[in-house]
Amino acid sequence: LGVLTDVVDKLPADFSVGLRAYGHKQPSSSPRACTDSALVVPVVPLNRAVIVAAARKLTPRGETPLVYSILQTPGDLMQRGGGTVILITDGEASCKGDFAAAAKALKDSGLDLTLNIVGFTLESAPAKAQLGGLAASTGGHYYGASSGEALARAVLLAAVNTLPYRVLDAGGNEVA
Repeated sequence: LGVLTDVVDKLPADFSVGLRAYGHKQPSSSPRACTDSALVVPVVPLNRAVIVAAARKLTPRGETPLVYSILQTPGDLMQRGGGTVILITDGEASCKGDFAAAAKALKDSGLDLTLNIVGFTLESAPAKAQLGGLAASTGGHYYGASSGEALARAVLLAAVNTLPYRVLDAGGNEVA
């Protein structure tokens, strides 16, 4: 939660942000575990307090329905005409899902949608390659993170593809 708060505090105020959670309601033994994904905060202009409050209520419980969750994102972004999705996972997809079909579905949605994936303490080389390929198919990137600090950096990089900066001359005057 501290990492999310840190990242949300650094997002530009003019961003629109939503929060989709997965694996947070159904135990692994539930027949609905692989469809356990919900948009807990709709994509709206950034409200830092709402995002953090919603995240505070989440508890990991069950499976990791990555592909199912990814397939829900075009609906999440339909009213906005697209956007960037940041998928954060600390595990491999535990529900059967076709990554190639998911990539095709994202492209076929007609939305300008970029998927960036952050793998937190994810060690499996095949899983990293699979997630990286899915992200790349949308023009996105895979970021690995092995600590809370690295996770915050990776999520911020995934969220903000251009960082504001100023170029100063030797006299301290802004030139660009």
